Amino acid sequence: MIIWLAFKNIFHKPLHAVLNIIIFATGIGIITMLSLVQRQFEDKFEKNIEGIDMVMGASGSPLQLILSAVYHIDAPTGNIPLEEAEKWMHHPYIAKAVPMAYGDSYMSFPMIGSDSSYYYHFSAVLASGKLNQENYEVVVGSEVVNKLKLKLGDKFHSTHGQQESGEEHEDIEWVVTGILKPTGKVIDRMIVSNIESVWDIHGESGCTHDHEEGEECHHHDHEAGKEITAVLLKYRNPMAALQLPRLIKEQSKNIQLAQPAIEINRLFSLLGIGLDAICYLAYFIMGLSAISIFISIYNTLKERMFELAMIRTLGGSKFNVFSLILAEGILYSIFGYLAGFFMGVVGYKMVAMLAEKEYQLSFGNLPIDFTQQFMLFGISLFIGFLAAIFPAIKSYFIQISSTLAHE
Repeated sequence: MIIWLAFKNIFHKPLHAVLNIIIFATGIGIITMLSLVQRQFEDKFEKNIEGIDMVMGASGSPLQLILSAVYHIDAPTGNIPLEEAEKWMHHPYIAKAVPMAYGDSYMSFPMIGSDSSYYYHFSAVLASGKLNQENYEVVVGSEVVNKLKLKLGDKFHSTHGQQESGEEHEDIEWVVTGILKPTGKVIDRMIVSNIESVWDIHGESGCTHDHEEGEECHHHDHEAGKEITAVLLKYRNPMAALQLPRLIKEQSKNIQLAQPAIEINRLFSLLGIGLDAICYLAYFIMGLSAISIFISIYNTLKERMFELAMIRTLGGSKFNVFSLILAEGILYSIFGYLAGFFMGVVGYKMVAMLAEKEYQLSFGNLPIDFTQQFMLFGISLFIGFLAAIFPAIKSYFIQISSTLAHE
């Protein structure tokens, strides 16, 4: 009965009620959205650097090298000579080396040239077909298949760069020979060929390519002029982490090593400052909503003094009146939390759509932090309690006779 009366009192002035709920929900929504987006990005970024101690590539920004070589969401820092890279790939300090050459895309999905070690690194398994064996054969990830509806045997032309508006290689036709099962990692949105295909299409294979049907491409045996873009490295022992960067810096002037864990932590620490500032803003908005709810309840309390006195006259206790006013503040907070959670989920979905459109990053199920949500709900109830406690105390000490006499 008290809850129903509190509900009726809140929406006696629906515009004021809706405004208070929206203000409250905005703070909850911002915090919820940021939490969902941050957890999803951290999961995506951390999952893809597993098993990678270092990334070797051309000199430049270490963070750019990580973003381009591991996540394929930035332009590469450049290419490095294959001959120079292989000297370090086969070094005794290295347990695993995954070479990559890239620069093309299809419908904004990145294409990469590598060898079988790339599949093993991501624990990728074929859903159908076979791994690429010849030039211009590709294996496609699950997200590529879902978005582009590619099938085994389909053929397509790639474009230079990561944008659909790039120059199309009309004289080269790629064929799909394999489709991978979902892994939840970056390979899901990759199109993978052998490195020789990348060299050939960009004129680095040392061969003459005749575009007439039946003509074969004859490769030179030497590696002069061949380049790759980056190499994913795993060290053989802890000593390698100390010695190899120094050796490469001394002996290979145009090659750099970047450590994914350090660069990603640095990225999130920089982003974290902005996220914290937005969270503080959200809590400030929630504080403003508490003041707004207090003013709303207090003003309506003055208008309803006669009504409350009549409730007391008809047998209602002081505690009943106190509970009625307090329930209004609690209901405001509950409605605000529920609306805010909905706003946060909608905001998360919008960010997910943007990430998929711009970077082909597919977010998974809602990564809800239930501990945080329980905390937010508790904070919401506390704010509603604070907003209503003073008006509730005032109603508790209402003077029935004087109130009725003045009406």
